[in-house]
Amino acid sequence: MNTFTQKSRVLAFSCALAAMSGVAFSQIVTDIGPDLPTPGPNDIYSFGIPDTGYGTDEKPGGMNYYDDNGMGLISPGQSFQSNTNGVLTSVAYQMGNNNGTYSGGLSGTGPGVMRLRVYQLAGRGSANATLLAQYVSDPNFTFTASDWLQWTGIAVPVTNGLTYAYTVSSGDNNNNGSQMYCRVYCLNTNTFANNAPPYSPPYLYGSICLIQAAGGPNSVTYNSVADNYNQNFDLGFSDLSVLNKPLAPAPSVSPATTVYGGTTITLTEVALGANLHYQWQTDAGYGTLTNIPGATKSNLVQSALYNASVGPVSYDVIVTNVNGAATSAVVQVTINAPSAPILNADLANLTPSMYAGGTLTFSASFAGTLPIGYQWMTNSGSGEHPIPNATNSTLTMNNLGTSAIGSIRLSATNAVGSNSTSVATVTILPDPPALTASEPYAFAVYGYKPLAYWRFSETADTAAGGVPAYDYSGNGHDAIYGINALDNVAGPQPSALPGFEATNTAVQLPGPNVSGGGGYLVSPDLDLNANTATFTVWLNPSANIVTTVGLVFWRDGADAAGFGFGDTASTNGMTELGYTWNGNSSLTWNWDSLLFPPVGQWSFAALTITPTDATIYLYYVDAVTGATNLLKAVNTLANTPEAFSGGIIRIGDDTFDDYRVFPGTIDEVAVFAHALTESQIQNLFFVALGAPPTPNVTLSCSWIGRQLNLSWPQGTLLEATSLHGPWTTNSAPSPYLVTPTGPQKFYRVRVN
Repeated sequence: MNTFTQKSRVLAFSCALAAMSGVAFSQIVTDIGPDLPTPGPNDIYSFGIPDTGYGTDEKPGGMNYYDDNGMGLISPGQSFQSNTNGVLTSVAYQMGNNNGTYSGGLSGTGPGVMRLRVYQLAGRGSANATLLAQYVSDPNFTFTASDWLQWTGIAVPVTNGLTYAYTVSSGDNNNNGSQMYCRVYCLNTNTFANNAPPYSPPYLYGSICLIQAAGGPNSVTYNSVADNYNQNFDLGFSDLSVLNKPLAPAPSVSPATTVYGGTTITLTEVALGANLHYQWQTDAGYGTLTNIPGATKSNLVQSALYNASVGPVSYDVIVTNVNGAATSAVVQVTINAPSAPILNADLANLTPSMYAGGTLTFSASFAGTLPIGYQWMTNSGSGEHPIPNATNSTLTMNNLGTSAIGSIRLSATNAVGSNSTSVATVTILPDPPALTASEPYAFAVYGYKPLAYWRFSETADTAAGGVPAYDYSGNGHDAIYGINALDNVAGPQPSALPGFEATNTAVQLPGPNVSGGGGYLVSPDLDLNANTATFTVWLNPSANIVTTVGLVFWRDGADAAGFGFGDTASTNGMTELGYTWNGNSSLTWNWDSLLFPPVGQWSFAALTITPTDATIYLYYVDAVTGATNLLKAVNTLANTPEAFSGGIIRIGDDTFDDYRVFPGTIDEVAVFAHALTESQIQNLFFVALGAPPTPNVTLSCSWIGRQLNLSWPQGTLLEATSLHGPWTTNSAPSPYLVTPTGPQKFYRVRVN
């Protein structure tokens, strides 16, 4: 396949998984411009004009032919029939207008990951596909809308007369999350401009298709095989000898392609082939590449020598074996003058504060000649001294106590000199008063033993950054307010909700995409590691929720779990409550609760997770009718443990992006490492409405000799010979000694 001038050249990060050949090849995806490529003599191709009846870039016959946050489940592609016993070595296809957006509101043309997969099909119209190879672009790949993209350096063995397909999609290595829209031109064979050059006759041995669609892994769906819609594509082939020659992708450079004099650099070549030999070359900055004596290994280690009279230093490597030779692309290393550490990023907060038992994290970054040594220094009033074992650019201080009060800074040193960050002054805040029965709702939550419980009772200026939100559970999970999360606003209060204090406060969040970010709180690791959990929150939306915002949400790479909103809206525009669990399973986030919180008033929402189901509760008193609504929805589904450690936990946001921030006010957010019962959930709500809390009572038992000693703080003792009753009253006071007789007896306590 011949192509026109390259517009951009991006090296792929990973290699193909070529099951048939057992050989992995490095690949390059390139934007080759808007013009049709010139096919080679053995190419399979289809060039045509889009059917304007379906728009210029998608949906022929109503087929939704693009990858749009499909979590890897919708990958558009093209089937074809091989006309050779050889190797597929290049794939080119024309992109569409890409007038959509991807995460963060940027262009639908990237930056992002693009993924090419090649499959074998049982025949044209086959409903199942077998994956042969997979290729992944640079994570920052970009292209121009409507241009042709070409993959080269691929190698997939094919057999004459068999049917294959390729697909184009986007997302991370686990197929989670589309990075950009991937619309492609889809051609109706009836609109090929009478086959006038440079257009081609209709391609009769394949059609557009979707692979990894809703039908299951590697399932194939078509618009209509008979209609024979085709993408604009050009496939190049070579004979089998291409599998035996060496392949030399561009070398990687560590630590970077721009360094300071005196830094040791390492160039590494991951060539492919058998019995390989290497010869590194450099121009030393003068423009002519020559062999480096003795540089005959797969990696090259050199000290970066600064020379003010030359430009960047170029390197390449020649890789040979008995079948031929390959020369890598040239990489350039820019060498600046040797330098003492240069402060790139100072400490983010110079006046951090935290409650005793909490966690503070400091970080900074320096440039300059490497290696750079780090040492965190502290001064608690008796002189500055190094913190033992604190020799990285990040410092995390756990379980803070009064000894942490004082100053913190990071010292950086290299062979040229030294430098330091600014000094941060640490303050340890006094704990708020313990909860009492005079705070009925909070006291009831505390009685159910939460893992974390944030009341948002702080009054400091959050815009300064670093303000902690106290964890009333006593477990030290103090969260941090973002700079646009406003504390000290009115929360649930009497007279509507007499179970709260008259001065109760909440946190106000700005909603999606606020300028500057930080419209949420960040929690430390909760270490949940369970498939039993409860999340409770009071919420007052200021507007309809129009996107999948989070309330308490955790993400760690491809895994995600938490409580928030789904993507189905009511007729008045409010989105339903939803949740995510089971390793970011679509069976959770795609489930519809149809529970829609009202706008402009407080409501109580909860999520419980058990090993067998998930239940969402929505309770509120209608502000117009005065009716009490006790609503719930159950998703019957086996649940696996979720960690809620590592990654990021946000309160008032889904960590996917800043478009998922809650708009309005939230309060009394609690997380439990066990599933509260429905009666306990209702008890919390009714306590907020002013009802007395359901008393918690524990029946304790111990042995005194051969007698069983029963004790309880209040209530009446009941007994039965069967777990299911009937239960009779035992009027004995606590403690009660009983000598066991008979096969079994059961006891419980009733509190009126």
